[in-house]
Amino acid sequence: TASVGRRADGYVIEAQLEQGRGPTASLLIAGGTLHVGDILLCGEHFGRIRGLVDDRGRKVKEATPATAVKVMGLSGVPEAGAHFRVMLNEKRARDLAEAEAEIKKRSELSSTVATSLDALMKKYQEQEQLEIHVIVKADTQGSCEAIEDSLKEIKSEKVSLQIIYSGIGNVNANDVQRAASGRAIIVGFHVGCEPGVQSVARHDGVRISTHRIIYELLDHVKLEMLNLLKPEYRE
Repeated sequence: TASVGRRADGYVIEAQLEQGRGPTASLLIAGGTLHVGDILLCGEHFGRIRGLVDDRGRKVKEATPATAVKVMGLSGVPEAGAHFRVMLNEKRARDLAEAEAEIKKRSELSSTVATSLDALMKKYQEQEQLEIHVIVKADTQGSCEAIEDSLKEIKSEKVSLQIIYSGIGNVNANDVQRAASGRAIIVGFHVGCEPGVQSVARHDGVRISTHRIIYELLDHVKLEMLNLLKPEYRE
């Protein structure tokens, strides 16, 4: 049972960037009723709902508990599984979202610094253990998680693989900065590069590859791992 008379809350099932629509998210309503025009807060993202689409692709004005619905109007792409809730005040929603974004930014910055220091130490231990760092960008949260799981299944006795960051959307300057500091390669699935990113990547010596077939992406990473190994000469 669930109350339909209160402000809605629930969880994100899937989220992506859609051409012509911007950030969209498929939500599962746990309680309350979600209406067009409601102010939604979901982690570091917020926004006034511009439209609701049900599971059959029909535009609706509201969604009740146990209903899955796609929403448009968020400021960014939330993570799958994230909790959302309806706010009464848009300024309050913006403040909470910005505070959450700042916490996440600091966490990522400390992680990047730690990765950079770790990479420096690894440089002196390459003879013992080779390691490849990877940044993953994809069009949807589900694709991102699937690629991460597939990459983790790649087994090698001589080269270990570490995913230092994953995210949704096109490859941007921040991704290149992370890759440069963490000595990583960037792989994208069904995404492109933002304007000017390729030139920044060339300047920083960061390799970016984008793919539309997941197996080609995995083969590319395997090849990069093989390229780290010194050739063996046999007579």
